[in-house]
Amino acid sequence: MNSKKYIYSLDSLPQVADDIIKFIQDNDIHTVTLEGSIGVGKTSLVRTVLQKMGVSQPVSSPTFSYINVYTLSSGKKVYHFDLYRLSGVQQFYDAGFDEYLEDEKAFVFIEWPELIEKELSGNVCFLKIEYVSSDKREIVYAVKG
Repeated sequence: MNSKKYIYSLDSLPQVADDIIKFIQDNDIHTVTLEGSIGVGKTSLVRTVLQKMGVSQPVSSPTFSYINVYTLSSGKKVYHFDLYRLSGVQQFYDAGFDEYLEDEKAFVFIEWPELIEKELSGNVCFLKIEYVSSDKREIVYAVKG
């Protein structure tokens, strides 16, 4: 299993995003999960990664919509989920969200993935962010496939 762990400051978020993009490319990753407490910076990290990947439209939290869809400059789709408010995996399936996971030509970013982790297949980057201090975070990510 390929993994990385380090502490970063919020000012270095663009460099962290560059490293994650390289990790995604080097490991042929289709899906990235993000775990961490509320306010730790999951959406900020996704926003920075997607902007660096070529999303020109505003990137916002999908907390209330569950999913936001973006298009990279290459035309490739990106699905950004926030599953915090889901009550169970059946609600995920009832909403038809599993169809997005099957789009192998897209990238999928999932905040609060705990309910559906067992449903994920292929190379998946499991990313966890934790507070170190008010302006520092520890990030750990690994590919499992």
